[in-house]
Amino acid sequence: MLYLSNGIITYAGLFHSRETSWLMTQPLSEDRIFVHKFIESFAFASWGVLLLGSPVLVAYGLSIKANLIYFISILPLLIAFVGIPAGLGSCSAILIAWLIPRRPKTILISIIVIIILAITLLTWRLVLTPGTALTADWMDAFLNRLQFSRHPLLPSRWMSYSVVK
Repeated sequence: MLYLSNGIITYAGLFHSRETSWLMTQPLSEDRIFVHKFIESFAFASWGVLLLGSPVLVAYGLSIKANLIYFISILPLLIAFVGIPAGLGSCSAILIAWLIPRRPKTILISIIVIIILAITLLTWRLVLTPGTALTADWMDAFLNRLQFSRHPLLPSRWMSYSVVK
């Protein structure tokens, strides 16, 4: 979700904003304008994760009686965790704008529809399985299908490892 929201906000902020048009008339480099819009989209799209994730991590730290280093490292860990999808979403927005300069609304809507369909099919496949829902066998099958989320290269794995250790 962070990847998509950052990508959409960055795309809209860079290519459909009157502020960007005005900034382009100022003596600023394109890099500075992009960084400004990236920070804006990062803050706008990610504030909820930072706001809702920090109490959970503080509560976890209190429950395990963590030392001061744990509590000091929570904010940098959350920012790094949120920064990865923010950067990828912004890079995707730039790539889409570069690859598809004509009819951006039609193509962007098509991409969004394809993503929504893929998410719907994945959810359908993961949640709605044959058999009786909410039984022990159903839960085991459901958790087995979620094994991909424990891959060591995913940021969620790094974050959970950092919090637990």
